[in-house]
Amino acid sequence: MKYQLNQAAFAILAAAAWHNSASAASCADAWQASKAYFAGSTVNYQGKDYRAKWWTQGEDPANNAIVGKPWELIGACSTSSTPIPTASIPPTIKPTNAPTAIPTPTVSPTPAATLAPSPTPTPKPTAIPTIAPTATPTAVPTAAPTTAPTLNPTSAPTSTPAASNSCNAEWVATNTYVAGNKVTRNGVNYQAKWWTQGNDPVSNSGDAQPWQNMGPCGNTATPTLTPTPAVTPIASASSSATPSTSITPSPQPSSTPTGNGIDHLLINEVAADPSGQGSWFEIYNPTNQTITLNDVSARIQSKQLGSASSYALSGTINAKSYVVVSTNTDAVAPKKNTQLQYIGNAQDWPVWSNDNGAIELVRNGQTVDFVRFGNSNSQPLSAMAWQGSNAPALTGNASYSLVRYFTQTVDSDSAADWRVVPFGTPAGQNDIDSNATDSDHDGIPTSAKQPGGTYAGMDLYAMGARAARPTILIHIDWMQTNTDEGIKPRKEALQLVREAFNRKGIDVLFDAGQLHNPNFSPADFNLGNGKEVPFARCVTLYKNADCADVMAYKNDSMDVRRRLIFHYMLMGSTQNTNGYGGSSGLAEINGNDLLISLGFWGLNSSSGTELYKLINYQAGTIMHELGHNLGLYHGGNEGTNNKPNYLSVMNYDYQLNGVPSDPAGQSMSERIYYRQNNLGRATPSKAANSYGVCDLLDGPCGNRFVIDYSNGSSMALNEWGLDESRLIGRGANNGAFADWNVNGKVEQSVAFDSNGDGITQTALSDYDDWGHIQLAFNVGSISALGLRTAAEPITPNSKHSRKLHDERKEVAAESPPPAHMLKKHSAAN
Repeated sequence: MKYQLNQAAFAILAAAAWHNSASAASCADAWQASKAYFAGSTVNYQGKDYRAKWWTQGEDPANNAIVGKPWELIGACSTSSTPIPTASIPPTIKPTNAPTAIPTPTVSPTPAATLAPSPTPTPKPTAIPTIAPTATPTAVPTAAPTTAPTLNPTSAPTSTPAASNSCNAEWVATNTYVAGNKVTRNGVNYQAKWWTQGNDPVSNSGDAQPWQNMGPCGNTATPTLTPTPAVTPIASASSSATPSTSITPSPQPSSTPTGNGIDHLLINEVAADPSGQGSWFEIYNPTNQTITLNDVSARIQSKQLGSASSYALSGTINAKSYVVVSTNTDAVAPKKNTQLQYIGNAQDWPVWSNDNGAIELVRNGQTVDFVRFGNSNSQPLSAMAWQGSNAPALTGNASYSLVRYFTQTVDSDSAADWRVVPFGTPAGQNDIDSNATDSDHDGIPTSAKQPGGTYAGMDLYAMGARAARPTILIHIDWMQTNTDEGIKPRKEALQLVREAFNRKGIDVLFDAGQLHNPNFSPADFNLGNGKEVPFARCVTLYKNADCADVMAYKNDSMDVRRRLIFHYMLMGSTQNTNGYGGSSGLAEINGNDLLISLGFWGLNSSSGTELYKLINYQAGTIMHELGHNLGLYHGGNEGTNNKPNYLSVMNYDYQLNGVPSDPAGQSMSERIYYRQNNLGRATPSKAANSYGVCDLLDGPCGNRFVIDYSNGSSMALNEWGLDESRLIGRGANNGAFADWNVNGKVEQSVAFDSNGDGITQTALSDYDDWGHIQLAFNVGSISALGLRTAAEPITPNSKHSRKLHDERKEVAAESPPPAHMLKKHSAAN
């Protein structure tokens, strides 16, 4: 969740994990006064090596290597031995009084659609697929309420342009192309939409494909349209205040091989349904032509009837493409997109069990494709549509799927076509093998994090994922805004979060699309899919009658192939229906969706101080909300908030104020005074309510702000007898103490409600966040109170949710910041 602006700031990143250096270790590079150093950087000064604890420039190590200073002494070094290389930390932009220029995301041009040919007479009913026109006209969306994001209708289709463009370099299968690269193939120009290699533009252009057809080039004549049977598209009316944004799939280095002679749609993957409450399956079009789904239905067991029932499909499926069909159990189904559609409703939906199920695609009363697994005895409508024994049962947990492996080139209508794999790959090629494992418990198959490995066709290795390194993948969308800088993710904020996890050996890979680099670049947070989305006056996590919702944005924007391994984060406006600033965020507990709502907080980059606040508030809030996704509460394993000895960004005291850079020194003592002062008590040298956030040592108004999760090493605090000399139980130095009763004296037994919850407790406990975070999406049970107790430990879990329709999960309740804080921010602008 987030803290609200109430507690505002703290010290900058604490030091990262380092290699140990002996006294005779080789020397680091010489310190330079003009160079900026970041947490973890090592230098040599006057024959000794030093390590930076946070960002620093111009502060010589010899005189700045004590508590509260940016350097720490490593030891003497030798210039005779070969230097030991150290990892280079990507440079963070040093905030200045002037805001850092951010490149405007480049919008990829929309491919010109081909005119739909005139329909021919309806053929005699058969199971042969109906070929859809090259481009299906887009239905005009229903006008959305004024409180919701505006829907932008797609331009009417136009005919293929005549050849007038000059030709580009010919496409080469072994070359790597990134977004914007242009090639020519068979006299037609194409432009890459994202990273691609080996994907022939001829068969890999269009929706959900890496190439965009730019039209013929040179003297190539415009191809003559060959009439094919056309189907009138179904315009799905929507009254939802949901934004409409095109989906730009992530890098896809390879595609599913063309089936040898397969001329019909295939059921390509069936996800596990361990609870019998509905799941999803996938359809693949192995042909070279777009096929309509308007005359196809899925015949599956009905939850209500207990027998086979037909569920109508709709839309089209492009050549060599996939469509996922997910069950819906709500009164109103989510809006479908080109990769995902829903069947069923609150009264009836299709189901199957892990050990008993069958799915059939039907057209005109005849079987298009059929699969039967486990101990099912279901029969297809057409004889010989299934032969021999059943495909294997979906034994195991919710992460399993029954798939046709992507190298499969024939359809034998038998169990030989199928295998069970431990990781599903919706809307992409089934490239995870049966023996795949998750060695680092992050919910991502290890094979996909190795060179040459892929997941659903996506090159996670190119994105930065590595085997033996736990990885957190986060897709970022942000609302359009010209004036509110709190909504747009700052590069420096993302770097702070990335570095905080990196110190613990965990890689956080953000995808903010082209915001900070127009080309694919993991270092600059461009993994090819994050984007700017329409503005909404207010937004909340789930469907709401008054505001837009995160789930609708996610459904419109994020590549379905990412749904089982990526978190979705929306940088939005406010959760308040009145349009005023409120709670800084909202997130699912043990889920994968989070909202950052720092809109209308008055955050800006008008000065150096304001820019630091903007960056640090974003960083603290992102790490806070992500912590909820990872299974953490405001008190670690409990909801008790503001525990002074719980040194975590999950704690409202430290989300926006920063975690104390020195828990045994002044930065800790100051935070105790800061809290008391802002609760209306006078503190040394400050009248009540006069302690400003920028007065706080290592707070959010400077470059020493620290975001971190707790390691659980603080002693428990007995509020009936607090020993002020021990601070919060991590030592005390330089005369620092916890002046709980604000009398300026060090006392050994003070009765005081240190976290301000109105209860004097015998034990306020710290918690080891880092030892308990859940990297994989957790679908474990939640207690009736929604909180874990000490007797309910959180254990590493690599089982993730398989359902593609977003269900309401436990959400960490966030309080709005104190009114005086928002007032201060707004007044500053």
